[in-house]
Amino acid sequence: MRTKYGLRLFFCAFFLINSFSPFAGTLYAGSKRVVGYYPSWIRSVLPASKVQFSNLTHINHAFAWPDSDGHIKKNSDLIYPALNRLVHENNVKILVSFGGWGHAGGFSPVVSDSTKRSFFIGNLITFIKKYDYDGVDFDWEYPSSLSDRNNLTLLIKELRKRFDAENPDWLITFAVGTGNWTGQWFDYDQLVKYVDWFNAMCYDYHGSWSAHSGHNAPLYQPPGDQCGAVDVGMNYLHNIRGIPKDQLTVGMPFYGREFNTSGLYNSFSGDVTEYLYSEIIKKIDQGWIYHWDNVAKVPYLTNSTNTKLITYDDTLSIRLKCRWIKDNNYSGGMIWALGQDFTDNSQPLMETVGRELIQQMFVQESPKVVREFTLRQNYPNPFNSGTVISFNLRSGCYVRINVFNTMGEKIKTIAEGFFCSGNHAVNFNGSNLPSGIYYYILENSGFRKIRSMVLVK
Repeated sequence: MRTKYGLRLFFCAFFLINSFSPFAGTLYAGSKRVVGYYPSWIRSVLPASKVQFSNLTHINHAFAWPDSDGHIKKNSDLIYPALNRLVHENNVKILVSFGGWGHAGGFSPVVSDSTKRSFFIGNLITFIKKYDYDGVDFDWEYPSSLSDRNNLTLLIKELRKRFDAENPDWLITFAVGTGNWTGQWFDYDQLVKYVDWFNAMCYDYHGSWSAHSGHNAPLYQPPGDQCGAVDVGMNYLHNIRGIPKDQLTVGMPFYGREFNTSGLYNSFSGDVTEYLYSEIIKKIDQGWIYHWDNVAKVPYLTNSTNTKLITYDDTLSIRLKCRWIKDNNYSGGMIWALGQDFTDNSQPLMETVGRELIQQMFVQESPKVVREFTLRQNYPNPFNSGTVISFNLRSGCYVRINVFNTMGEKIKTIAEGFFCSGNHAVNFNGSNLPSGIYYYILENSGFRKIRSMVLVK
């Protein structure tokens, strides 16, 4: 029986591979902004030497903040000269990010007093010059009154005037929420005149604060759930609040959350735990089952007893968000946070963003043939429902990965497009397939390789 199926697969795969037509065509033209937040505490995981500068245009270095008198405070490990040096050597910009959760107390008293505003702006300019930054990003979470709203606008007007006098190339950006609960306290009609762009925090739609479990960052809002989604939030910022699309970057999280619940949109109990993507990906098939929500366009995991749920983003959902950004003509994407996807010496989410928003943003008339590559054994193997397939390319090229059964029938295309050089990982979900042996083939016009994997239920 095994020999019969093996021969059948060989002849079917031989026919499919040798009838394969070379990739060709036109990819996206233009350029998109990719802003990555680099929190100071990620340095031990992602030192400056491992940052993928080719997949970024800007880095927001977090965090510093004002005290109530306008002095500058900062995380003890914020100053990192090697990072600023490598950023500029790679033609990327770096901004110092002021604020962050838990560092909001000084903003309101500073912006409300003209003397303190001027003092703070002077300190900020000195800080930027001393540590070689290209501007400032504000992450005030959050203004909460009409006076905060008006005084914040005064700060930004005065800051823009001082920046223009010191260095007109210095940037001012903002991290902002995607709903009116926070948005009502930002005077966007005025701020758009002085702010270069706004980083929309398109995540945290469900958590310990929500009435039920749900996705952390759904692209689309499922019927019956009113907690928000990327498309809903960006509609608020652009169509309702009037921020031009070329001043909006769309946030993408490299983390997720675990709920104690029986399923999506159900009640939950106890704490809601935050996990990094690098931690979540290791849970697949270690007592956890992979699911894909085809309405929200994001994945989630459930444990074997259906008592826990983890919602997060993977390479597929990030790719769909990047294409949504391009299709809807937003200026680019924002990432919280760099390094949170660092696993097995690769950064699969970061590589996906770079491939979709930067590496593909050119016209390619013919395929690039690359003969040096590695297709790794999927992990885990054997697997139950979900597994990860990884590969390495010596240089960037257009590839696709297909999965076949032992009859030589194609089950699914799990990756197709231009991939930059380096390590990549894609997810395969076999929850709707019977147990057995399956084969995955990586191919380009100039090469192909096949490996087998075992699905056990």
